[in-house]
Amino acid sequence: MDAPLSRRALLVGGMAVLAGCRVRTTSSDSVPARPAAPVTPRLPTTATLPSQGQWYEIAIGDTFHSISKRTGISIDSLISGNRGLDILDLRIGQKVWLPTATPLTVRQLIATRAKPGDAIDGDDAMPGVVGNGYVLVPRSAWTSQAVGANHNLMNGVQRLTVHHTGEYAGMADLPELEVLRRIERYHRNERGWCAIGYHFIVGKDGRVYEGRPVKYQGAHVRSNNPHNIGISVAGDFMKKPPNTQQLRALSAFLDEGQRKYRVPMARIAGHRDLNPSLCPGDALYAWLQRYKRT
Repeated sequence: MDAPLSRRALLVGGMAVLAGCRVRTTSSDSVPARPAAPVTPRLPTTATLPSQGQWYEIAIGDTFHSISKRTGISIDSLISGNRGLDILDLRIGQKVWLPTATPLTVRQLIATRAKPGDAIDGDDAMPGVVGNGYVLVPRSAWTSQAVGANHNLMNGVQRLTVHHTGEYAGMADLPELEVLRRIERYHRNERGWCAIGYHFIVGKDGRVYEGRPVKYQGAHVRSNNPHNIGISVAGDFMKKPPNTQQLRALSAFLDEGQRKYRVPMARIAGHRDLNPSLCPGDALYAWLQRYKRT
């Protein structure tokens, strides 16, 4: 996250990391996080479950896309067998029903799933959900951390705000997963927030990574967090704009956000529009102005 008119280096995980947008907030994210309540698996509706199948507990890296690819069970079948579940909000330890699966299927699924700490990167290891012109990677694909108890509900979306993360020593050449985890450690452990302050981060690979579920208020713009989705682009864009993949994904994501939440163009902002800040960088801010005009 970025510092108003300055940058502040931080040592996170044994290496120097700076979050490009420093944020102060009046939300409950300013209160140190309390230990999260134990996860109570949200079970699918069982009234119409097929007679053949198996239960499976979600682990880090699991999405319906990855489960389908590793088992051969179609995504449509997984969705039908788990009515009522939000497939973008699968939680670690949550039980899902695998139609037509056998005990051997479950053992094979467990043997091939990602392990905490794995250097997950690339299409096969980091599956996402295809959106309108972008790919969304849910939290469950990259973190096992539950959202902390010290959060406020969003209660409706009225604004979209664009940020950049800022790049400093040790960050430039790191894979997307490591960047996400370092920001997560800083925001949770140093800032005491319930999760990453941004709702979404657009990676250098052009994927949109979920940082915090939209149902929870973010921690990214001082005094302007209510009803405001925070979208950060990975990189420092003072002098040069994001790469083509990032801009394509950001444009598509903003387009969809306007339609989905009925946010007018006038309420799409750069961080500097709402707080004294250099964020999201001169080059990205110039692109954002062109996007709003066209």
